[in-house]
Formats: sequence, C-alpha cells, structure tokens
Amino acid sequence: MRNFLKNKLKYLITTLIIILASILITQVALADIGDQVKEGLETSATQGSLIQDKILEPKLSSMVGAFINNLFGFFGLILVTVILIGGYKWMAAGGNEESIAGAKKIILNGIFGMMTIFISYALVWLILNALGLATGAISK
Repeated sequence: MRNFLKNKLKYLITTLIIILASILITQVALADIGDQVKEGLETSATQGSLIQDKILEPKLSSMVGAFINNLFGFFGLILVTVILIGGYKWMAAGGNEESIAGAKKIILNGIFGMMTIFISYALVWLILNALGLATGAISK
C-alpha cells in the first residue's frame, strides 16, 4: 500500500512539473519582443487596415478571432501534455503489457485529439475567410 501511494505521488508530482513547465515555456515564448519586431508588426497591421493611426479599433470579429486562437492554443497545450503523460507511462511500464497497452491508448487518444483540433482550426479559418469575402470585410 505504501509503495502504491509513493508511485501515485511521483506520478502527481511529475504531472504537475510537466504542466508548470508547459505554462512557463508559453510565457517565455510570449515574452517581450524587440523594438524592431514591434515596429514591423505595427507596419504590417497598419498596411492591413487592422490599425489606423496606431489606435487599435476593437472589433467583434477580431475579439472572436483572438478568443478562438487562444482556445485552440490551450487545447493544443492540453493534448501535448496528454501525449507526454502517455509516453511517461509507457517508459515507466517496465515491460508490463497491460500498462504498455494503456499508455498506447493514451498516446493514440492524444494524437486523435490533436488531429481533431487541427481539422477544427482549418474549418473555422475556412468558414471565417469565406464569410469575410462574402461580406466584403476581406478583399481578394
């Protein structure tokens, strides 16, 4: 019983470390970018009519787009974590066929989830672009 609790505690700590590392990696990726990159982004946004005179116009479409992008990014982070947990379980299986089968199932479910997210993202992008072209919000 004591060994079982010890293994569960190791699994919980490892999972928490993976989640925290994933959060920290995303925060580092979103860290402050250089001035040249900011100027280039502002120039691109101005030329693309997203920013007029460097005053950002909050539009419903841009807020929905940002929400959808953040949602898909969050789901992707969860699915990568699921795949990592499955890989950890496989490595920790110690040759036990039942544990390996369970780990394979977790990894496959993570891969299927990622495929679903990618297909969903592509469909949302396609529909939003088609609506933008139909309403004249996006020029050809």
